[in-house]
Amino acid sequence: MGDSAKVRMGACTVSFNGEDLGYTKGNVSVSYSTESQPKEVDQEDTPVDEIITKQTFEAKVPLAEYDLDRFAALLPGATVTKDGEKVRMDLSGSAGGSLIEKAAELKIHPIGGGANDAVTLHHAVPVPNLEYAYERDGQRVFEITFKALKGTKGFVTFGDTTVVAA
Repeated sequence: MGDSAKVRMGACTVSFNGEDLGYTKGNVSVSYSTESQPKEVDQEDTPVDEIITKQTFEAKVPLAEYDLDRFAALLPGATVTKDGEKVRMDLSGSAGGSLIEKAAELKIHPIGGGANDAVTLHHAVPVPNLEYAYERDGQRVFEITFKALKGTKGFVTFGDTTVVAA
């Protein structure tokens, strides 16, 4: 029989490089996928093993708050200029540039959940694909996809990152 105490529901908070990304709208989602290649030999009619060739982990974060300083921290080649109350963000062309310079820890923590419910991408890079509409009745949402890279602190951790292996 199932255990209803293990059923998780609700929204989350998201931080990148220790900074809270603010309100989200439209569900933060995480996805993990694996690509593999079968190991085949002449003597067998089915594969004898399956070898992982690629692992991908990403989180899509739909930001509800319009904040140019926050966007500049996430967008490659972005600079912010301020003149009193006036603010401007400029994007330079970044084709061919490395995203590794923006890599930092992305932490997803369910509201009302404990440390065991967190998901941490240790070396995440923001891959922005902004698309939003100026609609009469619609709210603008700025979705950023974070992709996990393998770094010195690992790949992805589910649960409490302070747990020490015995």
